[in-house]
Amino acid sequence: MQYFQNPNLYRELNAWNMIPRMDAGGMLGHGRYVDVETKKLHKFPAIDVDPNWIYTNPNPDLLCMEYHAIVKGFGFIPKKCLDCYKVVVTPRSFHELMLLYELELEMVEENPRCWCKCGTEERDFVPRNYGGYFYTRGIDGGRARYKTVREKVSEKINPKVSVILKRYCTEFELRFGESDKYQQPEGAKEIEDYFWQNVDIMTGARKQPEFVIQHTIQNWMEFAWARGDMTVVLYNNNQPLFPPPVTYHE
Repeated sequence: MQYFQNPNLYRELNAWNMIPRMDAGGMLGHGRYVDVETKKLHKFPAIDVDPNWIYTNPNPDLLCMEYHAIVKGFGFIPKKCLDCYKVVVTPRSFHELMLLYELELEMVEENPRCWCKCGTEERDFVPRNYGGYFYTRGIDGGRARYKTVREKVSEKINPKVSVILKRYCTEFELRFGESDKYQQPEGAKEIEDYFWQNVDIMTGARKQPEFVIQHTIQNWMEFAWARGDMTVVLYNNNQPLFPPPVTYHE
């Protein structure tokens, strides 16, 4: 960028300034810093303690926090996300969520590139309590994985459990409209390229250790109990998680 004697300097700076966009996308802080050697935005390698999700087999090449930062900070969907197709399974109870988790483990054992997670949904715009996600690249890969997941869910859990194939994150579709009609705005490629030139590309989500998984499953159980999902007592000797109050009515 030409700084001196540039009559359009402010406009160019406003268009290309990474810092406020990174900040808006939540990328400043959270263990991030500008590395002395690389001069790029770097982050400490860490595993999040997530009370909602078990990352059964996370794809290390998916940098979802960075992709969301681009959407929030720059207002367009990154190229990588445009090719992301998800098979979404909707367990109807805690018991079905546990069956789905078991199924995901089996599928990962069969195919180490079966990228998936499952857990509890607390986003206001998602009208369900539980979810499972299988991540694929491209529509053909998505349809192939959908067929496999649909068959296995019907066999191992229940044929009435919903299984769908969708494109990228729901947040993106809510913001930008129907996913089959989305087009990146002019200049998006150049801005995204510049973004990645200034960010260290590191491993995405990682498998959690056992003690984090234990914490997450207990949180699932309490989440289920709070929503009146009594299938949770199947995992507590058919006893309530918390004792009922003493009552005095006749």
